[in-house]
Amino acid sequence: MRRRYIVTILTAIGVVGYLAVDDKQLGPISNAQQAIQQEPDYIIKGLKARHYNVDGQLDRTIQANTAHHYPFDDRTKLLAPALTLHQGEQSQWQVSSQQGKLLQGKTLELDGDVQVSPQQQDAGIFSLNTQHLSIDLKQQIADTDESVVISSPSTKLTATGMKLDMVKQQASFKSHVRGIHNPNAQ
Repeated sequence: MRRRYIVTILTAIGVVGYLAVDDKQLGPISNAQQAIQQEPDYIIKGLKARHYNVDGQLDRTIQANTAHHYPFDDRTKLLAPALTLHQGEQSQWQVSSQQGKLLQGKTLELDGDVQVSPQQQDAGIFSLNTQHLSIDLKQQIADTDESVVISSPSTKLTATGMKLDMVKQQASFKSHVRGIHNPNAQ
């Protein structure tokens, strides 16, 4: 009786050991599954999407030449995205870049010639340029560690890194802040 239990246990250990060592059969299946997970589940050309807040008011619109959604990590790659943030009926900010990634519908990562401009008339005329910008869409806070250039007809400000609260319309710069102001250039 005892001998039967020992043989059964040794056989089970041998089978588990064999399966653990012989994973060559699982390799192609695993690679195929990985390849499938790397493929988009849908592709949109000419994307125009609107997002509404819990009160039913327009919160933001996003446009892009193409959008590729990857379900494995809920990521959407965007080509030439343009984001408009709204408060009530008014457009507040326009943001565009060469490419971007929407991560789980919460964060928009923009890369390549990122341009930010206010849409409110009382904000004045200026533009903000950087190479990378990450936007928390819920809190409407933009952040970058890259160099930033803010230009208006009379002022040019450069900095390395910035955090921009798009609701409060306040920016804080992280380092190397330099500014030039020409009062005659109005």
